[in-house]
Amino acid sequence: MFNKKSNDQDKELAAKIDQDLVVRNMPKPVNFSRKQSQLPPSFSGDQNLVAASSKKVKATGFIIILLGLIFIGVLIYLSYIFIIKPSTNDTNQSTIPMSSSTENDNLDILEKEDITVTVPVTSVTETTTPEIIDLNIPAEDTDLLEKESLDTELPLILDSDSDGLTDDEEIVLGTDINLVDSDADGYTDLVEINNGYDPLGNNLLNISKNINKYINTDIGYDLLYPKDWEIQSLNNNQTIIFAAPDGSLIQISVQINTNQQSILGWYENSFSSVTVTYDKLKNTDFWEGIIGEDGLNFYLTDLSRKNIYVISYIPIIEDHIAYPNIFRLIIDSLKID
Repeated sequence: MFNKKSNDQDKELAAKIDQDLVVRNMPKPVNFSRKQSQLPPSFSGDQNLVAASSKKVKATGFIIILLGLIFIGVLIYLSYIFIIKPSTNDTNQSTIPMSSSTENDNLDILEKEDITVTVPVTSVTETTTPEIIDLNIPAEDTDLLEKESLDTELPLILDSDSDGLTDDEEIVLGTDINLVDSDADGYTDLVEINNGYDPLGNNLLNISKNINKYINTDIGYDLLYPKDWEIQSLNNNQTIIFAAPDGSLIQISVQINTNQQSILGWYENSFSSVTVTYDKLKNTDFWEGIIGEDGLNFYLTDLSRKNIYVISYIPIIEDHIAYPNIFRLIIDSLKID
């Protein structure tokens, strides 16, 4: 009995103790209506960190966008400078007409670039274009008579020893450009050549090692010429061309003297506007001839007046007469059968 009562009291005491523990361990009520600033310090710090991180992300994004816009602007500028603008300038230049003053300026520049400095030879004073008689040369052969201008200027015409022979002539004749009398025989080189003697010895010019004889059996004449010069034949030997080292030509052409005129009568009939003086006439044992108005053409006929011969000096560039004495040598040495 006593034990049962004692047990009931123990249970009541234990129940009170448990209730008191429950009441004491319950958390205090929280007022959820408080402002954010009243939150515990740890919670408020986390919110500030989130806000700062968001601002940093926005700033980084703005910088990236700004750099992208700058890069695009640079690309547009470079495209304008190197692609759009040059093509526009080319179009404008091609469509703008050239004014008359601009054309004149350009012509002046071209003329200045084409100037060739030469020293004229005193023995040749005429400067007009050589007169070439029409011999009905076949079309396929006429291109051999046409000489193109050189891309570079020809050297000056020199006479180093002032003996009357140009340096170019002395080279082809084998004489010394620095000696008036190459063989020291008391006669100048030019005097010996004009009189038919070799300026390098006691022989006649026709057996000189630097001179050859050309014989035209079809027409019937022969003459002397520098041995190293090339020869071209046209129109069945009616026209013979001797090519000089500088590209100039000495041409001999033959045509029938239809009316069997004297050379003076033929010349006056062919060139009625030219006044003939007797100092231009020359006669030999084989022909009678006359020098043309320009000094670069010599016209002659044989004594039987069968043919008219025209000997022409054709320079590669006008006024560049490097072989005037060779031209005279060919004329003077011409013999007609």
